[in-house]
Amino acid sequence: MPQFEHVKDRYGNDLWYGDGGEVRFAANPAIQDYREQLKTIKERRLRSDDVLIVGYPKSGNNWTHHVVSMLVAGTTELPLMNEADNFIFIDSCGAGRRLPPADKPRVFTSHLRFRYLPRDVIEKKVKVVHITRNPKDVFVSLYCHVRSVRPPLGYDGTWPQFFSVMLEQGRKDAQLCQAIVDTCVLSNMTVTRPHSENHREMFLYKEGTEDDFFYRK
Repeated sequence: MPQFEHVKDRYGNDLWYGDGGEVRFAANPAIQDYREQLKTIKERRLRSDDVLIVGYPKSGNNWTHHVVSMLVAGTTELPLMNEADNFIFIDSCGAGRRLPPADKPRVFTSHLRFRYLPRDVIEKKVKVVHITRNPKDVFVSLYCHVRSVRPPLGYDGTWPQFFSVMLEQGRKDAQLCQAIVDTCVLSNMTVTRPHSENHREMFLYKEGTEDDFFYRK
């Protein structure tokens, strides 16, 4: 069985996450061992011309993936996201999702912090697109998402409860809610920046991309 950990917030609402040791994953029944999955991700082999989209959940990851995929493929046709090769969530590859062949550049998506990404990101200077979004918008979108997850892995609390728990950084409740939120979007950027000197990285603010989006190879 997957290594799910079950806790309750201070309102008595259930929280589920995958125990990856240093990392708390969103609960995914397809991943049987989250700690091994984290090690597997670190050793994933990438091409130097792959692109990795990294962002806090609900920060515009899918939208950015659509745009970057079309740019990399040199087409204006939107790829079908229900086809495994067209939407590669590297965090769950190998757990019911296969890694596409490396016969052409691929676009990956991840919610992990920089230090947990594949070693090849540094060694091969893989392009990284890091997305940030207004935390208020992230929390609203995230709440709608976790409310839609089928029981028992969803969140049954009210919006005021969810928002209150999200804001209580540094307190026990906030630590428990890392099941859903690792840390604030902006602190995720702070962790990432010191590691970005030896590879090609682009920072995007979702609020600005709809008006002025560009991609440079």
